[in-house]
Amino acid sequence: MYIFDQIRSSNHGGGLGCTFIDCEYLQEIRSGNSSMWIFKCKMCSIKIKINSKKNCDYIPINQAATNASIGVGIGYSQLKEFSAILDIPAFCSNTYEAHFSNINRVIEESAWEQMKLAGIEEKRLAIEAGDIDLDGIPMSPVVTDGQWGKRSYKTKYDALSGAATIIGFRTNKTLFVGIRNRNCCMCERSNTLKIKAKEHNCFLNWRKSVTAMESDGIAEGFTKSLEMHGLKYNRLIGDGDSSVIKRLNEIVPYGPHRLVKKI
Repeated sequence: MYIFDQIRSSNHGGGLGCTFIDCEYLQEIRSGNSSMWIFKCKMCSIKIKINSKKNCDYIPINQAATNASIGVGIGYSQLKEFSAILDIPAFCSNTYEAHFSNINRVIEESAWEQMKLAGIEEKRLAIEAGDIDLDGIPMSPVVTDGQWGKRSYKTKYDALSGAATIIGFRTNKTLFVGIRNRNCCMCERSNTLKIKAKEHNCFLNWRKSVTAMESDGIAEGFTKSLEMHGLKYNRLIGDGDSSVIKRLNEIVPYGPHRLVKKI
């Protein structure tokens, strides 16, 4: 409807009583999934621009397409193929990467903000329950677990990425997520081609074994609990893996006199 509204209101005031009927098509300027068509009046030579989208508070179409691809778990190649099937011109990979970086930043900021809010609630519930140590710091039991990008089936531990999550027992909300990546596609490509990698946001942050990702990520969350939430995680609820509690006893995040107990 927006396109037709522009055409109906395209009396361009050339002084000759000309309308859109007197215009001829010149070119299309495409920006991903949005377009702008330029017409020129044959009588007064005034150019008219018709846009496919309205500048408003709605999410731009290219950003929406990128966001949708993230939501359904596909990348640029799959999005390009999907657009081709629908006979819709796909935007270039650089445009996708730019939108992806912006969306990734927003998602990360939103996730940390939600974790901070969860920490405030967890701290309040700990104080109400009287779960406070001798230093006056609230304490909270937490549930922890690890996730990997590939199932191991207890035989092949070669996942390229993993995450460790800490969830507050009283709120059932996420308090911390530690991510470990053993691979960066940009660095990998430059190593294969034996060229210098261009400046990029490198996600490679882990060079040790895959099985150690969980314990290291959870240990990071424990060491940052006071800084992030003003909380001490005094009890740990987890699976039968003993590597996590072993790692916590090594780093003693709250000192040697306040060891974390596993229940």
